[in-house]
Amino acid sequence: MFSLSNHRSHENKLPPLKVESTMVSEVVEVSGEDKYGTPRLPDGGYGWVVAVAIMVSYAITWGMLFWDNAQQGLLFGLGLGAGIANAGSGIGGLVLANTTRILIEHLGLRTSLIINGAIAGAILIPVIFLLRKGPAHADRSSEPLQLRWLVHPGFVWVCIWGFLAMMAYFLVMYTLASYATDGIGHSQAEGAALQSLFCAGLVVGRLGIGSILDLGGRINTTIILHILAGVSCWALWLPARSFALLAVFAIFNGCMGGSLWSTAAPVASRVVGSAHMVSALTIFWLSVALPAAVASPCAIALLEYSRNALGKQGADAYAISIAFGGSLFALSGLCLYGAKVYVQKSFKIFQIA
Repeated sequence: MFSLSNHRSHENKLPPLKVESTMVSEVVEVSGEDKYGTPRLPDGGYGWVVAVAIMVSYAITWGMLFWDNAQQGLLFGLGLGAGIANAGSGIGGLVLANTTRILIEHLGLRTSLIINGAIAGAILIPVIFLLRKGPAHADRSSEPLQLRWLVHPGFVWVCIWGFLAMMAYFLVMYTLASYATDGIGHSQAEGAALQSLFCAGLVVGRLGIGSILDLGGRINTTIILHILAGVSCWALWLPARSFALLAVFAIFNGCMGGSLWSTAAPVASRVVGSAHMVSALTIFWLSVALPAAVASPCAIALLEYSRNALGKQGADAYAISIAFGGSLFALSGLCLYGAKVYVQKSFKIFQIA
């Protein structure tokens, strides 16, 4: 995991570019489905082996290529399937937030990258060989780059929601540890602990949210989650001057703000239908690649503006970033209301959608 206090220069470009390249590669994966078939989970015991492997591989970055297909092979609700398939990223982050820092301190950056790469290869290679071609009669569209989704009256709101929520998510992730260490003077170990708690919140949130997503309405639940994520930035993070309050915020915001990864597919399916879900998700992941790439530079720019132009120091210098991130979360939830109106054909707020 990366923080602003330790990575001021070109190293800040690595995490967002890593995520952006993974999202763009989704187009390549979908493009190959028409020629080579759609990989899905084998049935029976091997299905669970592959599911675990996919969760771990996604935790180390590249499982996004497989996770939308994994959900289609599960027998239970799409929301719960998405939560399980995405919970691995929180587990991976929980482990790697601590182990990578220790490896760098004791073995150096080069060796730590080699070790992490070896772990990724050990997981991904078996996953690739265990995936197999899906049924030829599968009734769904997989053509990539169908730009019509960008002007779809319902799905355009899903893309706007994803754009804003992704920006807010990475602003929080890149700023939290830096705020603790650089803003209020906690140690690097405590900063890493906060990132671990944030990742633990991701695990709990993605599993828990996935289980209730189909019960409370996919769109309704997602709207509430992102508004709560925004409120937590204002009510918990902004006044936080102690590790205890930051820990509460890290867990809560990890649960709420990190829900985009497990709600994207269920929400897309609700708006465009399961037959077009993969095609629509291709455009969705492309639309959120840009905020994933620029979130870290934006966080740095806001911090430098607060210090240089406004003369703020310490925790006060981060206030503008925290308020901005909370506003993005809340606004993303409100934008998703447009998709809700499209689905239910009315402006009723409390109707399940």
